[in-house]
Amino acid sequence: MLWALCLSACVSGTPAETGPKIQIKPLASARQVEVVVSVPENILAKFPASKLTQEQGEALLQFSLVNEGKEGSPILGTYERRGKHLVFTPRYPLSYKETYRARFGKTAADYRVPERAPTTSAVVQRVFPTSPVLPANHLKFVITFSRPMQGGDEIFDQIEILDAQGNAVHDPWLRDELWDEKSQRLILYIHPGRIKWGVLLRMLFGPVLRPDREYTLVIKAAMRDADGQPLGKDYRQKFRTSAEDRKRIAISDWTVKPVQAGSKQALVVEFKKVMDVNSLKRFISINDAKGKPVKGTIEVGKHERSWSFKPAAEWRAEEYTIRAGRQMEDVAGNTPVRPFDMDLKAPALPPPPLQLRFRPGK
Repeated sequence: MLWALCLSACVSGTPAETGPKIQIKPLASARQVEVVVSVPENILAKFPASKLTQEQGEALLQFSLVNEGKEGSPILGTYERRGKHLVFTPRYPLSYKETYRARFGKTAADYRVPERAPTTSAVVQRVFPTSPVLPANHLKFVITFSRPMQGGDEIFDQIEILDAQGNAVHDPWLRDELWDEKSQRLILYIHPGRIKWGVLLRMLFGPVLRPDREYTLVIKAAMRDADGQPLGKDYRQKFRTSAEDRKRIAISDWTVKPVQAGSKQALVVEFKKVMDVNSLKRFISINDAKGKPVKGTIEVGKHERSWSFKPAAEWRAEEYTIRAGRQMEDVAGNTPVRPFDMDLKAPALPPPPLQLRFRPGK
């Protein structure tokens, strides 16, 4: 394997014959290594028998990126005693084509990460919402990639909103990274300070989106996957805006399509506005006449304007209840309980209905 060849070719130590020995061992890949040092017992005895703190470990062993022959700051990771050895594991994968140096006192060993093997570029699989028309106070995009991606503050400059003339909207994003556990799905918020009335950011820079305009979401080709490989080409998704939507979700406006008792026909609920895709997956449920949850599978409809539920067992000729969670949102961040942006001095809104009842036909 490439990393096995790299071990013999890229690691070089300069220990004294009786001094400590440093080994840099690739693990699952050439970018994931552990540094193993044989340490005299009289030194190790001064430290814990298992894990060491970063400060304790760095006092003995430093692992740094080498740039033009100079060692940088020690890299963060975990230090652990294993018998007579001190083992360091970097917290993050190493970078391709870079040289790293492990140093224990005057003893050092270098390790060079080879070039990345050619791989298929990651692609943008889907961007929600898929609706071509969004309210001008639209709140967030959910972007799914085919492979784990590389995070960092630069991603907020690699994703843009262009106006109809092709000009980038100034600094539209809330710069908080919200990735799933696989680093393949990114939730990207438009800055709430550009959406809410009376907030300084909106007064200074105006809203990110304006009603009745054409826009394009652009994910740039320079955005990189976890291996450092760029997407290779821009991803573009056009949409236009309607008036701002500053009303809470009205469950009473939902339309429930009839189903037949004795069938496993999918129940379809239609909405009058575009809903948040994650909310549709998490915050709608169905209970039977005894209040027990009904098991089944969920699908989100075209442009997030409908929700369907196919029961695992046949519908019975009894009353069922569709329940909406208080946390569910539309694409403007409005919930059934309150709009995303509201006047805190205004009278309190009446409690909202959070359920609909239906009975399958015979």
